[in-house]
Amino acid sequence: MPMNPNMSICGKVRPCICVNLKCFNCLSDSLFPDNLNNGILHPEFKDKCSCPPPCESYTYKTNPNYSKLHAKNMAAMLGLTGSEEDLEDDISANYVILNFFIKEHAVLTKKEEIVYRSANLFADIGNSLSLLLGLGMINIIEIFFCLFLIIIDRIRYFIKFRRLY
Repeated sequence: MPMNPNMSICGKVRPCICVNLKCFNCLSDSLFPDNLNNGILHPEFKDKCSCPPPCESYTYKTNPNYSKLHAKNMAAMLGLTGSEEDLEDDISANYVILNFFIKEHAVLTKKEEIVYRSANLFADIGNSLSLLLGLGMINIIEIFFCLFLIIIDRIRYFIKFRRLY
């Protein structure tokens, strides 16, 4: 069943309705890119696929390990019948056993936060000054206001003093 174009992929509706071996069939194109190019995949792999790629992905550092599959054992395990040569070609083209060994179990999380807003910055400056200098923000504003008044008074004095001479 091909994927419905109106289906929500990254929304709350889960688009993949695969269960057990169906999901393996749906993702076979990703697992076997060489076989896809050679055209030796089973036709039901393309017809039954209703699983789009996932919206979120996780990356782990892995140590891949692989070896050649034993066709007789795999055929017995999967209940496949046929000649030994056909089974070997079929199994090597369409089946795989994956063993992933995760090297590190550490999880890296990233969280973005706004470091400072302007109100928090002034509050922290005021707290630091009051703790270290015994001053509050009101006192600092009063000091600037007093300096401003002194400067204005001196300017008036010099203007008045110039007029006298």
